[in-house]
Amino acid sequence: MALLTTVLQRMFPMDDVILINNAFSTFFVSALWMSACDLFRSGLKERKKRDILKAIGIALLPVIFCIPVLIAGTLAASPTYNQIVVDILLFLSMILPNIMMAEGGIVMCLIGLVFYIFRKHRWVQVSFLLAISLLLLIRSPQNIQWMMVFAAMPMLLYNGQRGKGLKTFFYIYYPAHIAFLYLLAYIMH
Repeated sequence: MALLTTVLQRMFPMDDVILINNAFSTFFVSALWMSACDLFRSGLKERKKRDILKAIGIALLPVIFCIPVLIAGTLAASPTYNQIVVDILLFLSMILPNIMMAEGGIVMCLIGLVFYIFRKHRWVQVSFLLAISLLLLIRSPQNIQWMMVFAAMPMLLYNGQRGKGLKTFFYIYYPAHIAFLYLLAYIMH
């Protein structure tokens, strides 16, 4: 996804549009934290300090991987910065799983982790979703992210059965629709 957005923006530049959509990054950070959570639990249960330390290391990766974007921002603030170096650092920031470049930021990554931890307690998940949605609405009413509250209904209606195997379709559809909408905006620009 990072490569696609980079290529699109280079081939069809728009000064007033920055393409940063990448839900895959958010999913990946959440998955890292889920793995760290499982490893931490098993380390505690089996009293393995090594597993606990590995879990902490895995959990910190998305924070540590913020360093390239922070350096790029610092360099770009300099009047004599090297654009190629900044571009490389920004591309690294887009491909390394980090909380700064995750779509929705740390909040969406934490939602994924909380949903995982409470996967057998749907009412806790929905309550958490409602609380986060309310906080987002209060903090920034013009930001539509609070509308994720409407996901509560399908969550409550979920019957626990695996759905149709459309995973591959959505792995193709998501980047394709982002590219289509960006190109449409470019044409209309």
